[in-house]
Amino acid sequence: MKENKVKINESSKPLKRLATLILGIFLFIFIINCYFIYLCNDCNINSQSMVIKRKWRKLFNLSKPVDWVILGDSSCTCGIDEKYFELRMNKSATNLCTVGNSLILGDYLMLEYLIKNIGVPKNVLIVHVYDIWERNFDITCYSEIPFKYGYWNNLIPLGLSNLNNLIKLHIVQYLPIYSKNITLRRIAENAIYKNKKHKNIMLKDGSTRGEANPEEVLKDAELHIQKLRIIENFSISKINREYMEKIFQLSEKYQFKVYLINGPMYNGLYSDSGFQNYFQQVEGELLLVSNKYPNVKYIPSNKLKLLFDKNQMSNSDHVAKTVVKPLTRKIVQVLKKEQL
Repeated sequence: MKENKVKINESSKPLKRLATLILGIFLFIFIINCYFIYLCNDCNINSQSMVIKRKWRKLFNLSKPVDWVILGDSSCTCGIDEKYFELRMNKSATNLCTVGNSLILGDYLMLEYLIKNIGVPKNVLIVHVYDIWERNFDITCYSEIPFKYGYWNNLIPLGLSNLNNLIKLHIVQYLPIYSKNITLRRIAENAIYKNKKHKNIMLKDGSTRGEANPEEVLKDAELHIQKLRIIENFSISKINREYMEKIFQLSEKYQFKVYLINGPMYNGLYSDSGFQNYFQQVEGELLLVSNKYPNVKYIPSNKLKLLFDKNQMSNSDHVAKTVVKPLTRKIVQVLKKEQL
Protein backbone atom coordinates (compact mmCIF):
# COMPACT_ATOMS: atom_id res chain seq x y z
CA MET A 1 0.00 0.00 0.00
CA LYS A 2 2.79 2.38 0.95
CA GLU A 3 4.57 1.63 -2.30
CA ASN A 4 1.38 2.49 -4.26
CA LYS A 5 1.04 5.76 -2.41
CA VAL A 6 4.63 6.62 -3.14
CA LYS A 7 4.13 5.85 -6.82
CA ILE A 8 0.97 8.01 -6.93
CA ASN A 9 2.74 10.90 -5.22
CA GLU A 10 5.71 10.62 -7.55
CA SER A 11 3.46 10.50 -10.63
CA SER A 12 1.59 13.63 -9.48
CA LYS A 13 4.77 15.67 -8.94
CA PRO A 14 5.23 16.60 -12.63
CA LEU A 15 1.62 17.82 -12.78
CA LYS A 16 2.11 19.92 -9.66
CA ARG A 17 5.31 21.37 -11.07
CA LEU A 18 3.55 22.18 -14.35
CA ALA A 19 0.63 23.79 -12.50
CA THR A 20 3.05 25.82 -10.37
CA LEU A 21 4.99 26.89 -13.45
CA ILE A 22 1.82 27.97 -15.29
CA LEU A 23 0.56 29.83 -12.21
CA GLY A 24 3.93 31.53 -11.85
CA ILE A 25 3.94 32.60 -15.50
CA PHE A 26 0.42 34.04 -15.23
CA LEU A 27 1.34 35.83 -12.00
CA PHE A 28 4.47 37.28 -13.63
CA ILE A 29 2.49 38.47 -16.67
CA PHE A 30 -0.18 39.94 -14.37
CA ILE A 31 2.42 41.89 -12.38
CA ILE A 32 4.17 43.13 -15.54
CA ASN A 33 0.82 44.12 -17.07
CA CYS A 34 -0.16 46.05 -13.91
CA TYR A 35 3.19 47.84 -14.04
CA PHE A 36 2.62 48.71 -17.71
CA ILE A 37 -0.84 50.09 -16.85
CA TYR A 38 0.85 52.36 -14.30
CA LEU A 39 3.65 53.24 -16.72
CA CYS A 40 1.35 54.08 -19.63
CA ASN A 41 -0.92 56.08 -17.34
CA ASP A 42 1.82 58.47 -16.25
CA CYS A 43 4.35 58.78 -19.06
CA ASN A 44 5.25 61.87 -21.06
CA ILE A 45 5.58 60.06 -24.38
CA ASN A 46 3.79 61.85 -27.22
CA SER A 47 1.25 59.11 -27.86
CA GLN A 48 -2.37 59.10 -28.88
CA SER A 49 -3.51 57.53 -25.62
CA MET A 50 -1.79 60.10 -23.40
CA VAL A 51 -3.14 63.03 -25.39
CA ILE A 52 -6.70 61.74 -25.08
CA LYS A 53 -6.42 60.97 -21.35
CA ARG A 54 -4.89 64.30 -20.44
CA LYS A 55 -7.26 66.38 -22.53
CA TRP A 56 -10.28 64.63 -21.00
CA ARG A 57 -8.88 65.12 -17.50
CA LYS A 58 -8.45 68.76 -18.37
CA LEU A 59 -12.13 68.89 -19.39
CA PHE A 60 -13.22 67.15 -16.17
CA ASN A 61 -11.27 69.74 -14.16
CA LEU A 62 -12.92 72.77 -15.74
CA SER A 63 -14.93 74.62 -13.09
CA LYS A 64 -16.83 77.10 -15.25
CA PRO A 65 -17.74 77.74 -18.90
CA VAL A 66 -15.24 79.53 -21.15
CA ASP A 67 -15.72 81.98 -24.00
CA TRP A 68 -13.88 79.77 -26.51
CA VAL A 69 -13.66 75.98 -26.60
CA ILE A 70 -11.16 74.63 -29.15
CA LEU A 71 -11.85 71.10 -30.39
CA GLY A 72 -10.18 69.02 -33.07
CA ASP A 73 -7.22 66.79 -33.87
CA SER A 74 -3.47 66.76 -33.27
CA SER A 75 -2.86 69.59 -35.76
CA CYS A 76 -4.23 71.97 -33.11
CA THR A 77 -3.06 69.88 -30.15
CA CYS A 78 0.44 70.87 -31.24
CA GLY A 79 -0.47 74.06 -33.10
CA ILE A 80 -2.61 76.34 -30.92
CA ASP A 81 -1.23 77.93 -27.76
CA GLU A 82 -4.17 78.25 -25.38
CA LYS A 83 -2.73 81.07 -23.25
CA TYR A 84 -1.59 83.04 -26.29
CA PHE A 85 -5.03 82.54 -27.86
CA GLU A 86 -6.62 84.01 -24.72
CA LEU A 87 -4.20 86.94 -24.76
CA ARG A 88 -4.80 87.79 -28.44
CA MET A 89 -8.56 87.22 -28.27
CA ASN A 90 -8.90 88.85 -24.83
CA LYS A 91 -11.33 86.06 -23.90
CA SER A 92 -11.13 82.87 -21.81
CA ALA A 93 -10.34 79.71 -23.78
CA THR A 94 -9.45 76.04 -23.42
CA ASN A 95 -7.71 73.85 -25.98
CA LEU A 96 -9.29 70.37 -25.82
CA CYS A 97 -8.00 69.12 -29.18
CA THR A 98 -7.01 65.44 -29.16
CA VAL A 99 -6.18 63.25 -32.20
CA GLY A 100 -7.58 62.66 -35.68
CA ASN A 101 -8.86 59.15 -35.04
CA SER A 102 -11.25 60.50 -32.40
CA LEU A 103 -13.17 61.91 -35.37
CA ILE A 104 -15.99 64.43 -34.97
CA LEU A 105 -17.57 62.01 -32.50
CA GLY A 106 -14.75 62.85 -30.06
CA ASP A 107 -15.50 66.57 -30.46
CA TYR A 108 -19.20 65.91 -29.89
CA LEU A 109 -18.62 63.84 -26.74
CA MET A 110 -16.46 66.58 -25.26
CA LEU A 111 -18.92 69.32 -26.13
CA GLU A 112 -21.87 67.34 -24.83
CA TYR A 113 -20.08 66.68 -21.52
CA LEU A 114 -19.10 70.35 -21.24
CA ILE A 115 -22.67 71.57 -21.79
CA LYS A 116 -24.26 69.06 -19.41
CA ASN A 117 -21.72 69.28 -16.59
CA ILE A 118 -20.01 72.67 -16.76
CA GLY A 119 -22.02 75.05 -18.91
CA VAL A 120 -22.57 76.35 -22.42
CA PRO A 121 -19.58 78.00 -24.13
CA LYS A 122 -20.03 81.17 -26.16
CA ASN A 123 -17.93 79.98 -29.10
CA VAL A 124 -16.59 76.67 -30.37
CA LEU A 125 -13.63 76.46 -32.75
CA ILE A 126 -13.24 73.11 -34.53
CA VAL A 127 -9.91 72.43 -36.26
CA HIS A 128 -9.30 69.34 -38.39
CA VAL A 129 -6.89 68.26 -41.10
CA TYR A 130 -8.38 67.50 -44.49
CA ASP A 131 -8.08 63.71 -44.33
CA ILE A 132 -10.06 62.94 -41.15
CA TRP A 133 -13.41 63.47 -42.86
CA GLU A 134 -13.44 60.11 -44.67
CA ARG A 135 -12.24 58.11 -41.67
CA ASN A 136 -14.50 55.63 -39.91
CA PHE A 137 -15.12 54.63 -36.31
CA ASP A 138 -12.44 52.74 -34.36
CA ILE A 139 -13.31 52.22 -30.70
CA THR A 140 -9.70 51.71 -29.57
CA CYS A 141 -9.24 55.48 -29.69
CA TYR A 142 -12.09 55.98 -27.21
CA SER A 143 -10.84 53.38 -24.73
CA GLU A 144 -8.54 56.06 -23.31
CA ILE A 145 -11.42 58.35 -22.30
CA PRO A 146 -11.63 58.08 -18.49
CA PHE A 147 -15.41 57.63 -18.38
CA LYS A 148 -17.07 55.58 -15.67
CA TYR A 149 -17.42 51.87 -16.36
CA GLY A 150 -20.47 51.08 -18.50
CA TYR A 151 -20.63 54.46 -20.23
CA TRP A 152 -20.33 52.95 -23.69
CA ASN A 153 -23.56 51.00 -23.18
CA ASN A 154 -25.25 54.35 -23.87
CA LEU A 155 -23.99 54.10 -27.45
CA ILE A 156 -25.42 50.64 -28.17
CA PRO A 157 -28.50 52.13 -29.92
CA LEU A 158 -26.10 53.94 -32.28
CA GLY A 159 -24.42 50.70 -33.28
CA LEU A 160 -21.06 51.85 -31.90
CA SER A 161 -20.91 49.61 -28.84
CA ASN A 162 -21.45 46.06 -30.11
CA LEU A 163 -19.78 43.02 -28.52
CA ASN A 164 -16.74 43.16 -30.80
CA ASN A 165 -16.14 46.83 -30.00
CA LEU A 166 -16.56 46.24 -26.27
CA ILE A 167 -13.98 43.43 -26.35
CA LYS A 168 -11.52 45.73 -28.14
CA LEU A 169 -12.29 48.47 -25.63
CA HIS A 170 -11.40 46.29 -22.65
CA ILE A 171 -8.29 44.85 -24.28
CA VAL A 172 -6.90 48.32 -24.89
CA GLN A 173 -7.83 49.49 -21.39
CA TYR A 174 -6.61 46.54 -19.36
CA LEU A 175 -3.97 44.73 -21.48
CA PRO A 176 -1.31 47.31 -22.34
CA ILE A 177 1.27 44.54 -22.52
CA TYR A 178 -0.55 43.51 -25.73
CA SER A 179 -2.32 46.63 -26.96
CA LYS A 180 0.17 49.46 -26.29
CA ASN A 181 3.33 48.09 -27.82
CA ILE A 182 4.12 51.37 -29.61
CA THR A 183 3.88 53.44 -26.42
CA LEU A 184 5.95 50.88 -24.50
CA ARG A 185 8.56 50.79 -27.26
CA ARG A 186 8.84 54.58 -27.16
CA ILE A 187 9.24 54.53 -23.38
CA ALA A 188 12.07 52.01 -23.76
CA GLU A 189 13.71 54.00 -26.57
CA ASN A 190 13.56 57.19 -24.53
CA ALA A 191 15.20 55.42 -21.60
CA ILE A 192 17.97 54.01 -23.82
CA TYR A 193 18.58 57.15 -25.87
CA LYS A 194 17.93 59.54 -22.96
CA ASN A 195 14.99 61.30 -24.66
CA LYS A 196 16.95 61.94 -27.87
CA LYS A 197 15.09 59.40 -30.01
CA HIS A 198 11.68 61.14 -29.91
CA LYS A 199 12.02 64.90 -29.98
CA ASN A 200 8.33 65.68 -29.57
CA ILE A 201 7.30 66.52 -26.03
CA MET A 202 3.97 66.51 -24.22
CA LEU A 203 2.83 69.24 -21.85
CA LYS A 204 0.92 68.50 -18.65
CA ASP A 205 -2.43 69.32 -20.23
CA GLY A 206 -1.89 66.93 -23.17
CA SER A 207 -0.78 69.54 -25.69
CA THR A 208 2.30 68.61 -27.71
CA ARG A 209 5.26 70.43 -29.20
CA GLY A 210 7.58 69.15 -31.92
CA GLU A 211 10.83 70.06 -33.62
CA ALA A 212 11.04 70.97 -37.30
CA ASN A 213 11.70 67.92 -39.46
CA PRO A 214 11.95 68.85 -43.18
CA GLU A 215 12.74 65.29 -44.28
CA GLU A 216 9.66 63.90 -42.54
CA VAL A 217 7.51 66.69 -44.01
CA LEU A 218 8.54 65.80 -47.58
CA LYS A 219 8.12 62.09 -46.95
CA ASP A 220 4.69 62.56 -45.36
CA ALA A 221 3.51 64.91 -48.13
CA GLU A 222 4.51 62.40 -50.79
CA LEU A 223 2.48 59.70 -49.02
CA HIS A 224 -0.56 61.99 -49.06
CA ILE A 225 -0.10 62.76 -52.75
CA GLN A 226 0.27 59.07 -53.65
CA LYS A 227 -2.86 58.21 -51.67
CA LEU A 228 -4.93 60.92 -53.35
CA ARG A 229 -4.03 59.56 -56.79
CA ILE A 230 -6.01 56.45 -55.90
CA ILE A 231 -9.03 58.27 -54.41
CA GLU A 232 -11.23 59.83 -57.07
CA ASN A 233 -14.14 61.32 -55.15
CA PHE A 234 -14.47 62.67 -51.64
CA SER A 235 -17.30 61.83 -49.26
CA ILE A 236 -17.70 62.50 -45.54
CA SER A 237 -18.00 59.25 -43.60
CA LYS A 238 -21.38 58.51 -42.08
CA ILE A 239 -20.20 58.90 -38.50
CA ASN A 240 -18.42 62.21 -39.18
CA ARG A 241 -21.43 63.65 -40.96
CA GLU A 242 -23.82 62.52 -38.25
CA TYR A 243 -21.86 64.01 -35.37
CA MET A 244 -20.89 67.16 -37.22
CA GLU A 245 -24.61 67.83 -37.68
CA LYS A 246 -25.25 66.96 -34.02
CA ILE A 247 -22.72 69.62 -32.98
CA PHE A 248 -24.36 72.13 -35.28
CA GLN A 249 -27.77 71.23 -33.85
CA LEU A 250 -26.43 71.82 -30.34
CA SER A 251 -25.36 75.30 -31.46
CA GLU A 252 -28.97 76.05 -32.43
CA LYS A 253 -30.41 74.56 -29.25
CA TYR A 254 -28.04 76.36 -26.86
CA GLN A 255 -27.27 79.40 -29.03
CA PHE A 256 -23.50 79.39 -29.28
CA LYS A 257 -21.33 80.01 -32.34
CA VAL A 258 -19.33 77.33 -34.16
CA TYR A 259 -16.34 78.07 -36.41
CA LEU A 260 -14.96 75.23 -38.52
CA ILE A 261 -11.49 75.50 -40.08
CA ASN A 262 -8.84 73.30 -41.68
CA GLY A 263 -5.60 72.74 -39.83
CA PRO A 264 -2.18 74.04 -40.90
CA MET A 265 -0.51 72.50 -43.91
CA TYR A 266 2.81 72.19 -45.71
CA ASN A 267 2.67 74.60 -48.66
CA GLY A 268 4.23 72.03 -50.99
CA LEU A 269 1.36 69.62 -50.40
CA TYR A 270 -1.24 72.37 -50.78
CA SER A 271 0.14 73.44 -54.16
CA ASP A 272 -0.03 69.93 -55.66
CA SER A 273 -2.72 69.78 -58.40
CA GLY A 274 -3.97 66.34 -57.33
CA PHE A 275 -4.31 67.52 -53.76
CA GLN A 276 -6.18 70.63 -54.86
CA ASN A 277 -8.73 68.56 -56.81
CA TYR A 278 -9.50 66.56 -53.69
CA PHE A 279 -9.28 69.44 -51.22
CA GLN A 280 -11.77 71.54 -53.17
CA GLN A 281 -14.28 68.72 -52.78
CA VAL A 282 -13.63 68.66 -49.03
CA GLU A 283 -14.13 72.40 -48.69
CA GLY A 284 -17.22 72.37 -50.87
CA GLU A 285 -18.88 69.65 -48.79
CA LEU A 286 -18.04 71.31 -45.47
CA LEU A 287 -19.34 74.63 -46.73
CA LEU A 288 -22.56 73.01 -47.94
CA VAL A 289 -23.30 71.41 -44.56
CA SER A 290 -22.32 74.41 -42.41
CA ASN A 291 -24.39 76.85 -44.49
CA LYS A 292 -27.57 75.11 -43.28
CA TYR A 293 -27.03 76.42 -39.76
CA PRO A 294 -27.11 80.16 -38.92
CA ASN A 295 -24.79 79.78 -35.91
CA VAL A 296 -22.13 77.89 -37.87
CA LYS A 297 -19.42 79.27 -40.12
CA TYR A 298 -16.91 77.36 -42.21
CA ILE A 299 -13.85 79.51 -42.93
CA PRO A 300 -12.14 78.30 -46.13
CA SER A 301 -8.39 77.95 -46.45
CA ASN A 302 -8.00 80.87 -48.86
CA LYS A 303 -9.06 83.19 -46.03
CA LEU A 304 -6.94 81.48 -43.38
CA LYS A 305 -3.81 80.72 -45.40
CA LEU A 306 -2.35 78.47 -42.73
CA LEU A 307 0.46 77.35 -45.05
CA PHE A 308 4.04 76.83 -43.92
CA ASP A 309 7.44 75.88 -45.29
CA LYS A 310 8.92 72.42 -44.69
CA ASN A 311 11.42 73.98 -42.26
CA GLN A 312 8.53 75.19 -40.09
CA MET A 313 6.79 71.83 -39.69
CA SER A 314 7.34 68.41 -38.13
CA ASN A 315 5.16 66.66 -40.73
CA SER A 316 2.78 67.78 -43.48
CA ASP A 317 0.07 69.03 -41.08
CA HIS A 318 1.87 69.59 -37.74
CA VAL A 319 3.75 72.83 -37.19
CA ALA A 320 7.03 72.97 -35.28
CA LYS A 321 7.05 74.52 -31.84
CA THR A 322 8.64 77.74 -33.17
CA VAL A 323 5.54 78.36 -35.31
CA VAL A 324 2.88 77.78 -32.63
CA LYS A 325 2.48 81.42 -31.64
CA PRO A 326 2.47 82.79 -35.23
CA LEU A 327 -0.14 80.15 -36.15
CA THR A 328 -2.27 81.00 -33.10
CA ARG A 329 -2.03 84.72 -33.86
CA LYS A 330 -3.09 84.19 -37.47
CA ILE A 331 -6.12 82.10 -36.45
CA VAL A 332 -7.22 84.74 -33.91
CA GLN A 333 -6.89 87.51 -36.50
CA VAL A 334 -9.13 85.65 -38.96
CA LEU A 335 -11.68 84.71 -36.29
CA LYS A 336 -12.03 88.36 -35.28
CA LYS A 337 -12.76 89.29 -38.90
CA GLU A 338 -15.14 86.40 -39.52
CA GLN A 339 -17.11 86.43 -36.25
CA LEU A 340 -20.84 85.77 -36.56
